Order: sequence, then C-alpha cells, then structure tokens
Amino acid sequence: MVKAYSKVNLILKVYKKKQTESKHKIKSLFLLNKTFYDEIDIVKSNKLSISYYLESKKTALKDCLVKKALFYLKNKFQVSTNYSIKITKKINIMSGLGGGSSDAASVILYVLKDKKIPISKLNMKEIALQLGSDIPFFLSKTNAAVVSGYGEKVKEIKIPKLNYKVNLTNIKVSTKIVFDALVKDKEYSSKVNFDKCLNSLLNKKFNNHYIYNDLQTYIFKVSNKISKKFNEIKTNNKIICGAGGSILLLNYVYTKN
Repeated sequence: MVKAYSKVNLILKVYKKKQTESKHKIKSLFLLNKTFYDEIDIVKSNKLSISYYLESKKTALKDCLVKKALFYLKNKFQVSTNYSIKITKKINIMSGLGGGSSDAASVILYVLKDKKIPISKLNMKEIALQLGSDIPFFLSKTNAAVVSGYGEKVKEIKIPKLNYKVNLTNIKVSTKIVFDALVKDKEYSSKVNFDKCLNSLLNKKFNNHYIYNDLQTYIFKVSNKISKKFNEIKTNNKIICGAGGSILLLNYVYTKN
C-alpha cells in the first residue's frame, strides 16, 4: 500500500496569462501535509483497472488523472505493462489539497521504479502542462518548496515549523471554474507580494492585509458556500488553500505592521 499525501499552499501567486501561454504561471509555497492521504494498492495485471473508493463505497470520478498519467508514461516510455489500481480516497475531492495530483504522482513513481526508469528522464514542464501543475511537487518528495513556472520548477526550502490547521469544509470547488472566473476579469493582476508574504510566514507573523492567495477572490465569486463558511470563522489568521474548498487556520501572531 502506498500513501499519497496531501499538500497545502500557504502562498499562491498567479500571474496573468499571456496569449501565447496555455496555462497561468504561478509562484507558491507548497508544504507536504501527512495528516491527510489517499491509500493506493497497485499490482501488475492482465488489463488496466482503476477503481476509487470513498468511505468503503466504490465511486466514479469524471476526470481520472491517474489514467491520464499512465497513458502519458505509455506514450513517453512505451510502458506496456498493465496494472490493477485501487485508490481509497481520504483526501477530500476538490478540496485544494492536491489529492488527484498526489495519486497520479504516486502511480508515476511506482511505475518508474517497476520499469527501472530514472526520474531524471521525466520532463517536468511537460508533466505540469499536460497533467497538472501540482504533480512535479509530489514527484520531488520534498516537504516544503517554492514552486514556480507552470509548476515544473520545484525549489526545496528549509523553513521553521509552521503551525496551521486544515478546516475541511466538504465544499467542492472546481479549479477550472475558478480560473475561468479569473480569466474573465480583464483587469486582473496579481496582488501577492511573494517575498513579503514568505518573510512574514518565516517570522511566524500572519499579516492578513497581505493577500496570500490570488485565487481567493474568484473562489468566493464561484462558491457562495465557501465564502459564507470562510466569513463564519472568527479569526484573521485564515486563508483558502489552493483553488479548493479547504480553509487553513494559521496559529500566528497577527500584526498590522
């Protein structure tokens, strides 16, 4: 059994997309979160089989990133082996915790090891663009990193222990719909000063007059439920995680300086 861990974004800067770009570039502080994880059982099989289970009940996912990842490996490295894969979901779907990307990364790492393919053979930019911007972080196996570009640039960072709690709201937020709302805003420009935000976190002072997540405004636009839930939490030390429906509560000193 493989544990596919979750992640949190304590900072998420999203650059305005150029006409020549297929995706938005980002700059984000990723932390691996081992509190929440999916469980993956994978064995060789005569035919490809991918099944998902949620609370012991078999469930179907419309967009199976694991299947996309396997087809990517098949085309890239001529991997012909089939696998039977059972994924027990414990990371909330559409929560902003990267469950689907972590599942895909875990399967990619398993197949690479099984076929004796060095991870250095992977094109991280290609993976970020074709599969998902969170996947290179999970492939890197780092606990904390500054992730930039389309997600392909993962720079490990040493940071002090940052105390935070994940509030799982069970509210599903579609990443695609959030980015669609951002794109429709013709006046959009990033409000995140990444270095200033990082410095405040490293000094364990959460300044909520900085915007730590460029997507937060657009998440509230597309989901009244998460906006209401967010406002019900009576603390300044809070931020939406990634593009999803989870709220991070940070145990830092609030300062107006």
